[in-house]
Amino acid sequence: ACLIRAIIGPSVTDRLMAVNMMGTIVIVIIGILALLLKEGYLMDVAIIYAIISFLAVVVLAKIYIGTFIQGRQD
Repeated sequence: ACLIRAIIGPSVTDRLMAVNMMGTIVIVIIGILALLLKEGYLMDVAIIYAIISFLAVVVLAKIYIGTFIQGRQD
């Protein structure tokens, strides 16, 4: 459902939230795998992925806000 919302979302904010939700789902799946497989390094991978996902959403939001403000000035 998140992938569909990311592709055909009616607004940019819907797409941004869908991408954020997909990142969260992947982090949860990696965490569950780490517990089931008893592999500690997978939790490190999940933490790094969370940081990268967070930074990606912040950068995309910053780009969206910049284009929104620039569009209002024209």
